[in-house]
Amino acid sequence: MAERFPNELLARLVMAHLPVTADQLVFEPIRTGKHNTSYYVLGAGDDLVLRISPPDDAGFLFYERRMMAQEPEIHTLLREQTTVPVARVLAYDDSRTLIERDYLLMERLPGRPLTEVQVTGSFHNRVLFQVGGYLRQILP
Repeated sequence: MAERFPNELLARLVMAHLPVTADQLVFEPIRTGKHNTSYYVLGAGDDLVLRISPPDDAGFLFYERRMMAQEPEIHTLLREQTTVPVARVLAYDDSRTLIERDYLLMERLPGRPLTEVQVTGSFHNRVLFQVGGYLRQILP
C-alpha cells in the first residue's frame, strides 16, 4: 500500500516553490507507480504532480538509492533533444528541510495511464508504435 502524507505537509512542499496558499491546493493520490509516492496537485494554476521519494532505509537495490536526483537533468535532456512528451520539472528539493526525503514538483502531462484504459485492437497497435518511436529517440 502506498504511503499517505498529510495535506498540510504536501501544501508546505508546494508552497516552498510556488506562490500559492494552502487553501488553494487539492491533492489526489496517484495510484500508479511503485517507487515514489505521488499526488496530482490541483489549484496551483496549472495541474501539477508532486512526487516524494521513499525513505533512505527502504531496502533498495544500489541503483535505486537517491534515484530521484537524476530526474531533473534527464527530463531536461529529453525535452531538449527529443520529441518524447516529458514533464517539465518545476522544482527538485533534496535539502531535507521540510521532509526527510527528496521530492520534486513537475507539470502534469495530459492523458491517462495505460493501466486505466482498455487498450485493444488498432488502438493497441498505435500505442505500441508511438512508444517504439519514442524509445528509438532515447536508446542508442
